[in-house]
Amino acid sequence: MPITLHEPAYKWEADRVVDFILSCRKQGGIPIFKTRFASTHFEVEKKPAVLGVCWGGMGPELSRVFTDVPSEIREEMERKASDWLWLLERYAPQKAAEAKYKPLIIPSAWMGVR
Repeated sequence: MPITLHEPAYKWEADRVVDFILSCRKQGGIPIFKTRFASTHFEVEKKPAVLGVCWGGMGPELSRVFTDVPSEIREEMERKASDWLWLLERYAPQKAAEAKYKPLIIPSAWMGVR
């Protein structure tokens, strides 16, 4: 049985995906794309969905639910274990190198430091 997501959903479009990735990297986070949880796929209105999460970083919480993800993209996500760089190289190759080398920021509260 699929997991139904109830967040506002965004149709999978190259510009939206690139904006999500670049926004996350700009604040020092790592974009992660999840296709499932506990071996169960996500869906919105009975359509396959992907959850985009920005891990780490210093800024507003960035999470997106994407729908209408092409099956070949979703399958590739599962093979590449949430890697974001190949998506940026596919949709905006001119921006990939800069985004790749931005520093990762992990909030000190996550590390038990006060």
